[in-house]
Amino acid sequence: MQFTLDATPELQSRHTLFGRITGPSIYNLLSLALVEVLPGTDTPANIPRVLGVRVLEEPFGDIKARITAEEKRAQEKARKAARRERKEREAKIGGVK
Repeated sequence: MQFTLDATPELQSRHTLFGRITGPSIYNLLSLALVEVLPGTDTPANIPRVLGVRVLEEPFGDIKARITAEEKRAQEKARKAARRERKEREAKIGGVK
């Protein structure tokens, strides 16, 4: 996770950024910008940690999942069963693939 208050021309047309900080939380972001950095680098001397995030608005409400969570579980279960069967077959024929 990365936050910035500055212009980032190096990210233009290369990365997609989502998110917006609202309310008094902007002051938390400002405090992140003020952390002490190691001399000659942009690396923080003491790495700040984000302990929680709250989504206030669902930005992707119009997007539908390609498969449901139940279908995904069923696919994973079938994949594991197929692996298990393949290992059993290989063991029966002496490990020849």
